[in-house]
Amino acid sequence: MRPEKNQLVQTLKSWGATQAQIDAILPNRGNACDKHPDHLKQRQHIIESIDECLQLLFPDERKRQYFMSHPSRTVFFTQRKPLDVLASGSISDLEQSYHSIRSMLCI
Repeated sequence: MRPEKNQLVQTLKSWGATQAQIDAILPNRGNACDKHPDHLKQRQHIIESIDECLQLLFPDERKRQYFMSHPSRTVFFTQRKPLDVLASGSISDLEQSYHSIRSMLCI
């Protein structure tokens, strides 16, 4: 596993992601990320950005994990678990999740 991908996996695990969710968020060999290396870089940037926001919102790691693994009342997530939304595998869902979480900092 590449070092940058290993770090992403650790970040996702710290949020409480299951292996199936990790695999959906960071596709393995033979999937779009390997055919287009920029896709992994884009996913990496979004995940790192989400993590930065979460650290500002929830300095306690347990609270970050709780937020990511429980249904959220925010408008975008509409009672869905943020990790479940990220696990759709869609770059669009990753980006929208980031913008939704980031907007929580602006309140």
